[in-house]
Amino acid sequence: MFLQIFSFFIFLQSYVLTADICPDGSVPYYTNSSLCFSFHSEMKNFIDAEGICLGLNGHLASVHDMFENLFIGEKAASNFTESSIDDFWFGANAALKPGFWSWMDNTLFDFIDWEKGEPKNLSGNFCGAINLQNGQWSSDDCYKKKPFVCLTSLQTSVITTKIAPTKTTTPSKNPSPCLWGWTYNKKTKYCYALFQESYEWAMAEERCTIDGAHLASIHSTDEAMFVANLGADKDDCYRSTVFIGFHTEDNNTHWRWTDGTSFDYANWSPGNPTLPGIRNCGTFLLANKCNSNAGQFVNAVCDGVMPKFICKMKRFK
Repeated sequence: MFLQIFSFFIFLQSYVLTADICPDGSVPYYTNSSLCFSFHSEMKNFIDAEGICLGLNGHLASVHDMFENLFIGEKAASNFTESSIDDFWFGANAALKPGFWSWMDNTLFDFIDWEKGEPKNLSGNFCGAINLQNGQWSSDDCYKKKPFVCLTSLQTSVITTKIAPTKTTTPSKNPSPCLWGWTYNKKTKYCYALFQESYEWAMAEERCTIDGAHLASIHSTDEAMFVANLGADKDDCYRSTVFIGFHTEDNNTHWRWTDGTSFDYANWSPGNPTLPGIRNCGTFLLANKCNSNAGQFVNAVCDGVMPKFICKMKRFK
């Protein structure tokens, strides 16, 4: 049944023009050749596998519909042929908040295909694997070693060439200096991402470090306004507050960034910082049409939960 359903992709191929623009060792998705999947047979734990994917400018793969799931399962079956292999890592995880599943690439967790009784959400079973036999998902110990699948998204531009009397389009490589889903700032030469996940400050920082990043540091008014406009809902007059990377360990006397850069810019909201020894962690005001304080700093309690946070990382060379 699995292979019968997958034959649908062969049918689609006759209607979709794809170009092999993916890096060597990866395969393009049938209906979107800018999505490149690579299948790695070396046995790695979940975090080490994600590290290898990051080195490819990608992440452990996210899955957003049945057809992507079938595609990954079919390709994995042809790549992971050792009889001892039962399943493989992909990007689903609840490593930072048990019971709350998300993707390593921060895309919307909008599709699931758990096996019956899954996810277990037992202690340590916070990482997702795909069964080679049926393509369904299970939760497992993140420190187990398995093969894995990475997903890299290529940004493409379209070149149109006139060849009378028809036109052909060819995707050309235009690689982003950032991970998929991150936004590049040409002035700072850093990449930024807004995560819409509810964490305490320390857990938000830990989530950033999984991607090789930190909670965002800010060093100028230009950078502050760039960050303030990341993912802000301009029509919502509610002042959206997010975690960023400043914190203090000496009752507001000295403030530091988690990325180790100098605390050389501070745009405090009026009346801040407040409550020394209590509000030791940093939040930041995003932009909206009613918020005249966008881009300002507010200190907050570290164990309070914010629904959003912003990470920052160096660009790829």
